[in-house]
Amino acid sequence: MAVVSITPPSDLSVVDECADWLELAALVADDGNASAGDLERIIRRGGVFDSARNEDDAIEAHVSAVLFSLSERASLVADHYPFMIVGTKVQKRDLYSDLFLAYLFCLCLSYFKRRHPSVAGVKPRLLFEEVSAAALEGYLGTADSLVFGTRRANTFSKAAFKDAVDALARMLGEGEGFSDQPTLSKKDDHVDVVAVKHFPDKFEGKIVVFGQCATGENWDSKLIELDPEAFCRQWMRAAVASTPALLKSFFVPFIVPKNRWRYACNYAGVLFERLRVARYAPCGSSIKNSHAQMQAWITACLV
Repeated sequence: MAVVSITPPSDLSVVDECADWLELAALVADDGNASAGDLERIIRRGGVFDSARNEDDAIEAHVSAVLFSLSERASLVADHYPFMIVGTKVQKRDLYSDLFLAYLFCLCLSYFKRRHPSVAGVKPRLLFEEVSAAALEGYLGTADSLVFGTRRANTFSKAAFKDAVDALARMLGEGEGFSDQPTLSKKDDHVDVVAVKHFPDKFEGKIVVFGQCATGENWDSKLIELDPEAFCRQWMRAAVASTPALLKSFFVPFIVPKNRWRYACNYAGVLFERLRVARYAPCGSSIKNSHAQMQAWITACLV
């Protein structure tokens, strides 16, 4: 088997980074799989556990933890996980299936970080907002969503922000639209996506979820930025009667470590990390609009 030219993670002691590497290695390997043995070899070359009392035992325990992490991913993402865990091997599945694109997109977005490839017409960070909106739709079921970021037109103009707030008011059926404030311009004010789960009557009093997306390594510094109720009070002409049901959510393409999960949730609200995004985005009605761009960008990452 030809094992990849995927650069090993910078810190081979981090379980989830090693798990990501094995997934990517399987994607580009001639036979479509990568094994615990492949990981063990790069760990030994990196000298990660040279100082351990028993290096072999330390490496074996670490590799076992990586395999357990992969099995957990397969269980949580279910039919939308693009790999099979067979013994100590990671085997890729049919990558032409649209069901796997959200996971692969998040994997590449998080692993390659600042080394993102350039693909004409594709802005991966903005594309993640669309994938996040689809994940909200899939999670809520029969929900309407809006990708709010005014960056879409490459402008932070007041007109773009006004149009976005007006579109939000129409989707909610509340708020009456943009409240003009000549001295203020807040771009998207930390709102990237919004979804609403309407009742058949479309009246007030329903679940509305505001979401912020973060694709940078400093994502945890953004956890406290979004305030849905303050946003509505500030930027809409009329009160939003569904305010008691406004929820805050936060989207990242990363695997959030378990020792940081509770902290993130305390500030983020409903947390959508990679596994949740990948599980629910394929169920969102809007995701089909992103398939072609995701496929093109993933392909560019793996060339």
